[in-house]
Amino acid sequence: MILIQNESWLFFQALNNLLVISREDAGAEGILSFDRDLRQITEFIQNNERITILGTLRVLASIVRNSYKRVRRPMQLITSSTIFVFFFKG
Repeated sequence: MILIQNESWLFFQALNNLLVISREDAGAEGILSFDRDLRQITEFIQNNERITILGTLRVLASIVRNSYKRVRRPMQLITSSTIFVFFFKG
């Protein structure tokens, strides 16, 4: 039980760190260059906790803010079958 709470806290802390970094253009570019296929962000979205999903969406929103260039890859991620089914399942 303690391990689960600890893991949840680590996800939350990691998302907060990503959110702070993604607010600056250089940080958003850095996130996209480091995690080009957004695999790590996808792992956050697939978590079942609402706060983690909300935090992930906030990070994605910060990454694409004010940049058409940075919108392409996250948009492909969201419209891909895995994430699309996750958000719109029954």
